[in-house]
Amino acid sequence: MNWIVFLILAITATAAQLTLAPMFGVGRAAPDLAIVLFAAIALRTGTPSSCFAAWSLGLARDLCGGSGPGPFALMFLFSALLTGALRGVLFPSRPLGMGLGAFIAAWMVHAPYGVVMAFRYGTGLGWALAHAFAIAALTGIVGAMAARPFARIRGVAGWAPDRELLA
Repeated sequence: MNWIVFLILAITATAAQLTLAPMFGVGRAAPDLAIVLFAAIALRTGTPSSCFAAWSLGLARDLCGGSGPGPFALMFLFSALLTGALRGVLFPSRPLGMGLGAFIAAWMVHAPYGVVMAFRYGTGLGWALAHAFAIAALTGIVGAMAARPFARIRGVAGWAPDRELLA
């Protein structure tokens, strides 16, 4: 994996998350662009590369969000492991495969976080899970739209060519 390309994509995703993602949100739910990036990496590379990429994106989220290092870095890491396990099932160059991968990755990050926040602050568990589902759905839509651009840069980014149904 080309780590310089990853650094450029990570900085772009973090900046876009802070500035552009709220404009494309529905209510208080906004797509999670960092998850789209690490889902694309997890569906195309090996486990060590995807885990380090996801952990570093989660750490950037923790440090930019003011929560301190820890929760998002850990959840991004576990989500990358699960998404990487789906590597042989989904086709990340296709919009449906990338969208499903981004949806699953976002659900695996935001559902546990929402449950913890619901218990910690006394908000409703149903609302927390509905909010996590909305974030995952928006992230899946953005992931489907990003499938083709990520497929075009996979050679430059050093992502292994994925197996394709129709060559």
